[in-house]
Amino acid sequence: MATNEAAFEAPPVTNLELPGWCGADIIGDERLEGPIFNYARVFTWWQLARTIESATATTLAALASGKTCKPGPENPAGSSWDSTKRPEKNLAGDLCTTAQYCGLDLGRAPIMAYPEWSEIAAEVWKRIFVAALFAVFVQWGTTGPGILIAYYTPTRGIGCRSGGYALYGGFATLVWILLTASMFFSHAALLRYQREHRNNPAIDFRKHTTGPRGAQGYTRTWSHSALCGAAVLTRVLGKLIAALNAFWLILSSLLEYTGVYDRCYCKGDQLGLGSNGWLVLFKTDAELAQFATTPWAGGVAMSIIVCFIAYFFFWLGSRKGYLSGA
Repeated sequence: MATNEAAFEAPPVTNLELPGWCGADIIGDERLEGPIFNYARVFTWWQLARTIESATATTLAALASGKTCKPGPENPAGSSWDSTKRPEKNLAGDLCTTAQYCGLDLGRAPIMAYPEWSEIAAEVWKRIFVAALFAVFVQWGTTGPGILIAYYTPTRGIGCRSGGYALYGGFATLVWILLTASMFFSHAALLRYQREHRNNPAIDFRKHTTGPRGAQGYTRTWSHSALCGAAVLTRVLGKLIAALNAFWLILSSLLEYTGVYDRCYCKGDQLGLGSNGWLVLFKTDAELAQFATTPWAGGVAMSIIVCFIAYFFFWLGSRKGYLSGA
């Protein structure tokens, strides 16, 4: 049964509760708090920011033109500003007039939570691309030196250390790909729900319909179910791999400190060289240190350079409109 809020008939919000997929939430990380989940709110955050910016600009334009919230007989869009009254009196209005004054007339352009793909500005895709590119750069710019140091330190080759570091970096990138894909799949699935709700505001997503599509409830099509399933599976798989990767990082550190990597199998890089693996024998610590100086110096220098580039990038990003080209 519809509720009455401020003289407007509105369907109960429980009708908008979306069914999950195999018991998992389709929206996923978007509803979770904390900056770690900001990746899942890229499009909805942009939609909200764009709406607030547009409303603010419209309000300032109305104030600059000397219009009030209440429409006058000669100007339905707003009567002239009465300087004899307090500013609050000139701006006082009901829900409809205030929304129109701010450019939020829902009758002409309803505010949707999820923007259509065609509505997303090219600037948004540019920022997503730059952020993704730099995230991969920082990831491999910090993992890469560790791999190179372990690879070029005698015995040279893919061994327990370099292979373990490469495994960690590869899985970390895979996690990023899966979670990003989950965000896109979730947005596509929720767009379909939004379109159905826009066409039929009284639709109840909790119910399945057997009659005309959308008459009482809603039944997902195969393609819609596939999108929901892809959103859930990529998110679950990404988080599972992230947890296992974190466990592997801890385990690798324990193997390092307990001397497992100092055994012949690891020191001879048999993992990559196989039967051609070899060990450095009859060399003093000073001679071994001389062999390791170049890869260690190169790795440290590479790490420092990456840190400076990252600092410079984030410093530019903190400057208003610099990276966006505004």
